[in-house]
Amino acid sequence: MPDPHDHPRRNVLHGSALRLDATAAPWAGGPARAQPAPALVVPERARPQVTHGLQFGDVTPGRAIVWSRCDRPARMLVEYATREDFRDARRVLGPCALESGDYTARVDLTGLPADAELFVRVRFERLDHARTPGDAVGGRLRTASRGPRPLRLLWSGDPAGQGCDVDPERGGMRLYDTMRRRRPDLFIHCGGAVHADGPLPAGQLVEHGRVWRKRATPEVAGADAALDAFRGRYRDRLQDAALRRFNAEVAQVWLWDDRGPVNASADAGRLEVDPHDAEPRVPLPAARAFLEYAPLRRLYDEVASRVYRHLPYGPLLDLFVVDPRRHHGPDPHRRPPAADAAGAFRGRPQLGWLLDGLRHSRATWKLVALAGPSSLAMADDDAPALAGLLRGLCAAGVQNVVWLNTGVHATAAHRYAPACAAFTDVDPFRAFVSGPLDAASDPRVAFQKVPEAPNAWPCAGLQCFGELDIDAATRTLAVALRDVDDRVLFRRSLDPA
Repeated sequence: MPDPHDHPRRNVLHGSALRLDATAAPWAGGPARAQPAPALVVPERARPQVTHGLQFGDVTPGRAIVWSRCDRPARMLVEYATREDFRDARRVLGPCALESGDYTARVDLTGLPADAELFVRVRFERLDHARTPGDAVGGRLRTASRGPRPLRLLWSGDPAGQGCDVDPERGGMRLYDTMRRRRPDLFIHCGGAVHADGPLPAGQLVEHGRVWRKRATPEVAGADAALDAFRGRYRDRLQDAALRRFNAEVAQVWLWDDRGPVNASADAGRLEVDPHDAEPRVPLPAARAFLEYAPLRRLYDEVASRVYRHLPYGPLLDLFVVDPRRHHGPDPHRRPPAADAAGAFRGRPQLGWLLDGLRHSRATWKLVALAGPSSLAMADDDAPALAGLLRGLCAAGVQNVVWLNTGVHATAAHRYAPACAAFTDVDPFRAFVSGPLDAASDPRVAFQKVPEAPNAWPCAGLQCFGELDIDAATRTLAVALRDVDDRVLFRRSLDPA
């Protein structure tokens, strides 16, 4: 029986690569025009090859990021069309993928049609022979709408944590296939894209005498803090076929958190950090690897490494991405917090940016995505700063703010009632937690799927994701928390104020 979730026009995605006609038009903006075939015949092994698929990210009305990686110095070429046969294709000449960036490259597509399904393919051509491109990989991108339409968003985080990695014998990271079949418009990756806080051995005995087997690659076998070791964590993860299928069909929004460099920055002192940073926090190799592999849009030069950002997605949704790692105040675990807002863990500039953005948002729903829990009870060091933000929202009359996060390796739904809280002069709000993608599970809250013991391995089936559906007519937000087998653990419908 055919999968009811599969799209009938997705044949463009089948197979690991798509061969593009060598007689296609030169790579530039504008419609394709036929050109004579090149006289030079280059053997396949001499053509640049895509090594880790493609990714889509930071979709906004008219724009989207396309990311890919190749195996040698080459120029990125992107083609997109509204037809599967690419008869109406437009072609964009991208940047060079060089060794200095681990052969990664991205193109920021602009002028995209609104509310359209686009077929996209990416290939690379040699720098010394412009008309010798390699094979292409294909994907499908749904663009943002400028008017109301039904929206489906998913969120989760934390693949490959607590010593877990992909076990090919168990189907790899099969949660990605489950999420892909839900056909979301957008996936919010709430942190933990890689976990570089410890080695990943080739095999490990887990609960009930089972063995969790992993790919043994040099990049994940140790805890090296070198740049290529951090890059290797991303390359290792992208070997998973289910993840590559997901990346080719679902646009993503990535967050940054501490698992990329070290766990909770416990060993940050031994790693290379920015010498000009008054409060060293992020190892430069870890941050660089993240920015190379994340399909996010680089902002203007002076904040090229900034991860917190606002992504408008039409009149029903504004998404605010919070970055707790690069833009926070002094760590209260390492020194006493300052008395004013500058001491807030997420930093005064970012808190001001978030409050201002939420005040001025005209979208029905405002989603705030965090890598860690927003709970006042679970983030005591952040409580004064978060309470100040909530007071500001209350004073400005901002409604329909929903918080999404992961990082606790469990899935849960919270409603905050001021009458029962330490801070009573704020409006009630909702926070939803979901995860992990493919890491060990925490037993605190998982509804009816509570693990038998802490750090239950992925074979326990406790990997989870969250789903948001916004109805275009009623503007109602429906929240569902689902597990790896697509079973609903929790469901709640929220009406807009």
